[in-house]
Amino acid sequence: MASAITLPALSGQTNSAGIDACRKGWAVAFETEGKLHLEVWEDLRKLQTLRYERICIDMPVGLHPKRMLDQELRTLLRPVRHQTVFSVPVRKAVYSESYEEAKRINKDQTGKSISIQSWNICHRIKELDCFLEEYTDNEVVYECHPELCFFKLNGNQHMQFKKSVPQGVEERLQLLSSLDARVNALFHETLRTTKRKDIKADDILDALCLYISSRRPMLLIGNKPAEDDNGRKMRIAYPSKA
Repeated sequence: MASAITLPALSGQTNSAGIDACRKGWAVAFETEGKLHLEVWEDLRKLQTLRYERICIDMPVGLHPKRMLDQELRTLLRPVRHQTVFSVPVRKAVYSESYEEAKRINKDQTGKSISIQSWNICHRIKELDCFLEEYTDNEVVYECHPELCFFKLNGNQHMQFKKSVPQGVEERLQLLSSLDARVNALFHETLRTTKRKDIKADDILDALCLYISSRRPMLLIGNKPAEDDNGRKMRIAYPSKA
């Protein structure tokens, strides 16, 4: 359930980033010297060279058999977008060599198998998990879910269309542009200067959504236990208001 902890809005001088996985690596939206950027990074370790006070990323943080965040997230997104939430495998399953091995391990530890969709992002979950092991500022990294952020930024109204269709792209672009006038030009510039085999339109929108969310007051969905066995905090952050 949402905790009583509120993350305050960030000041204009404070750096933050919104990150979404994409085919080539990571779509990263961030601001420097008043200019909003979106770049495609092949390696999260580039974050080591930069300093952010808040990083919102669409990737699971915290791998534990008693991770209940995904169930809570589905409840918040019902009855429209709950199917966008995949159950997160336990750590040993994430690090497995094959889908069959991962399913067996996850079922042994949780009583449930994992979907092929969950398995297909395990290499990204593993990359983030390994990165957090060495990232000195890992306390500022918050797991986020773009569809929950869109829902909150849209005044607790679900987006009408899926983000994979043109109408869904357009309605999300309009919403984000209404919150930050720089978004529209940056979105189209990124489409023009990148290839769809590397990054899709909805990846761009998700990264921008998480960046915009990161600037606002945020609430946390907590978990019991609060941390996994490696000390990763299990929590999902989302904007408390538009």
